[in-house]
Amino acid sequence: MKFEDAVIKVLEKLEYNGLTKSKLNKIRIGKKNRFDRVLGYIEHNKLVYSVLGHDLEYFLSPDGMDFLNTKRKEKLQQESNRIIALTGTVVALVMIYNFLTQTNLVNGFNYITIIFLVLLLGSFGLIIAFIINSIFRGN
Repeated sequence: MKFEDAVIKVLEKLEYNGLTKSKLNKIRIGKKNRFDRVLGYIEHNKLVYSVLGHDLEYFLSPDGMDFLNTKRKEKLQQESNRIIALTGTVVALVMIYNFLTQTNLVNGFNYITIIFLVLLLGSFGLIIAFIINSIFRGN
């Protein structure tokens, strides 16, 4: 898991209620990321604040909420850009195949047709997966 993903995962756990350091330590953030380093980064950038009570408890700060929302928006934008690129790929494949059939370079059903069909189905499969994920995620 990337360091940034580990930071986001910890912030998501803190989004709705505070957690103690021992509970935060149980979050799986990958073997590469040391929890102390992630927590240090989060504290240094003031994404969380701590309250000393029975045990030191961490809460998400307003800056942390802004950071988390910004990262979520960036992720959604990246997924949208990927779908736009895939849609462009589908259009380009259809146009190329149409050109090949009009110039009689492709006659009937042969290996070039099979290659184009596989590429089109792959592109449509990714687009359909994105749509299904968007529906179930509520976006």
